[in-house]
Amino acid sequence: MVSSLVESWMRGIAGNTAAPAEVLLRLLDPGASTAWRTLCQERTLPEAVVEAVLRHPRREVRRAFARNGHVPPELRGRLVHDPDALVRAAVAAGPVPRRERPAPLPDDVVEALLTARDEDHPGARLTVGEIKGELLSSGQISAAYRRAMAAHPDPDLRSLATDGWSSLPPERRAAFLADPDPRVRASARRNERLLDPAANAADLPDRDCHARTGLLVNHALARTVVDACLTTGRDLWALAHNPHTPADAVARLARDPDPAIRRRVASRVDLDPEVLAALLQDPDEGVRDRARVQPYQRTWEQRFAVDRVAGGTADSLGPLRELPVDPYPDWYAECARSEHVLLRRVAATCGALPAGPVERLAADPDPDVRHLLALHHPLAPPALLLGAFLAAPRQRGHLLGLPRMPRTGLGHLLDHEDPEVRALAAADPTLDRPPAHLLGDPDARVRRAAAANPLIPAQVLAGLLEDPAAPELAEGAAANPALAVDALHALLDRCGLPGSPAAGPAGTPHPLAEDALAAREVTEAWRRITDWLRQHAPASLAALRPGATPAETEAVERALDGVRVPAALRALWALTSGDDGAVAAPGSGPVGCLPGHRALIPLDAVAAEHRRRSGTAGWRPGWIPVISRGPADRGSGLFLDAETGRLGRWNGQDTQLDDDLPDTLGTYLEGIADTLEHPALATGDRPGPVEGGTLVWTSRLGD
Repeated sequence: MVSSLVESWMRGIAGNTAAPAEVLLRLLDPGASTAWRTLCQERTLPEAVVEAVLRHPRREVRRAFARNGHVPPELRGRLVHDPDALVRAAVAAGPVPRRERPAPLPDDVVEALLTARDEDHPGARLTVGEIKGELLSSGQISAAYRRAMAAHPDPDLRSLATDGWSSLPPERRAAFLADPDPRVRASARRNERLLDPAANAADLPDRDCHARTGLLVNHALARTVVDACLTTGRDLWALAHNPHTPADAVARLARDPDPAIRRRVASRVDLDPEVLAALLQDPDEGVRDRARVQPYQRTWEQRFAVDRVAGGTADSLGPLRELPVDPYPDWYAECARSEHVLLRRVAATCGALPAGPVERLAADPDPDVRHLLALHHPLAPPALLLGAFLAAPRQRGHLLGLPRMPRTGLGHLLDHEDPEVRALAAADPTLDRPPAHLLGDPDARVRRAAAANPLIPAQVLAGLLEDPAAPELAEGAAANPALAVDALHALLDRCGLPGSPAAGPAGTPHPLAEDALAAREVTEAWRRITDWLRQHAPASLAALRPGATPAETEAVERALDGVRVPAALRALWALTSGDDGAVAAPGSGPVGCLPGHRALIPLDAVAAEHRRRSGTAGWRPGWIPVISRGPADRGSGLFLDAETGRLGRWNGQDTQLDDDLPDTLGTYLEGIADTLEHPALATGDRPGPVEGGTLVWTSRLGD
């Protein structure tokens, strides 16, 4: 038995829909942490397991459950008062993968997050402001609660409500300006400036930037600003969009030679009849097309509802968020009856449409109307969801989470050219024959799905469970609902997990399970680090070498005189075999991507550095050099003790295990990932400015 089988079995059982609570509870042991994401974040759970997860001592378990999109928001919301700030932040951030239209959290959970105080959580790793920011951008606050915030007794919530100033009625604006709390009044005055043309003219940046564009697109404009834009031909699209642009300027923009400007004018709800008549005769089809929807577009909120659908497809748009001020379902029903396909697509995004319009749109000749309906409406027929799954690959994750998504009757898709479609069909338990031919499919997802099909014969299943060369088949077989409960327990016994009905009280975790845990911790932490680099510091990411093959790692082991490379380091080297460093500024040398500009020692230099260090006083044969001071500076660095898995430090004068370092490679990398994602938490070096795509670390000693 090898560690890859242990990991595959645990992940497979974690996803096994037929596994009872007594089996799933065993996976909450630390030795099964490799399966925690699958168990706690990627599936529904029996009530007993939910309760155990909510009370689990490990943050990783609760944090994964806080981001589980397969359970009701009410269950995730029970973690709102969790003692760990990262868990509360996970509740606030919402399910993963991140959804454009997540189910709203209960109002009491939203209120608890928005009214929290830092003094209630001394020493927390995140401030309540940072957690509020996650919530406000997550889409989990219902429009009804956002509206109710305007009259909330907590002044912080009333202050937040002033951000919707342009859509507030005059009496509510007046109430905010006269609010008894000075913070609310200050926020109201700040937002009131947005409707003050003179104030906006004074605030308008001259350079092109987001602040300039945002002001010109949304806020009241002074006549001098409008005339300057018209004279110079600058920011005309913004003027054409802005609800406050005067009518004579709109008429002039309607004659602009750029059809994109004229299309934006054609979207306005305040068009003069003569201007609209001219736009209906415009030589550009897009302009005419947008002008034709005018009879249905009577408010700026309705204009926005049309805007966000225009020009997109179901695959590019996906499920859209609830609008802050949503047009009434009656308006959407009116759009559903329109001859204009754009308006029918808009109607299909309304999840509150009654059954009649839903039935009409489900039979619409336009595929995007049907697919948008599948993405948004709970009454969309199952066949519509399957059609959207086939046509909108980017939205498959969302569709697979919908209860009406077909899981049976898919035999005609077994040989589909798209592997995601084959994987869906391979899992169909109603096929007329086992999908045995897909066990050899070129795509691992298809092979796993086929192995998990309950139609696979028992003797085949037994062989798949024991194949170390095909971990995806072993994982799929462990996820197979046809496996008996005794067989699931037996697999977990072999993983060394406590809780076996036959063995009685728990023992110690099996060494292979511990190896799988260490490897998983490193893999997950490194994924977070490289995700951050990919988004913020691509040059530093490009400087990382490709991962090593098992043969290359074994060659290093031999060169280390047989020192066994720990599973954690094997996992890291499989992801990257070193860091060549990236240049942050012209004339400077390359720097590593780890704190202090340290760098992973290239795999092909590890053995030579080990031999060189062997002549140093205090150096032990089982210490493996892993990280150096810089890509070209190996005068100091970090080593990994192959026997204990602990990190140590070496320099020119000293070599020792260091209590100031994290215990393991996994915790070291997790700390770096946390620092990159939440720089304010850093107690040592923290990410500074990215220069030329290169991550630059700065010290907090001077703060």
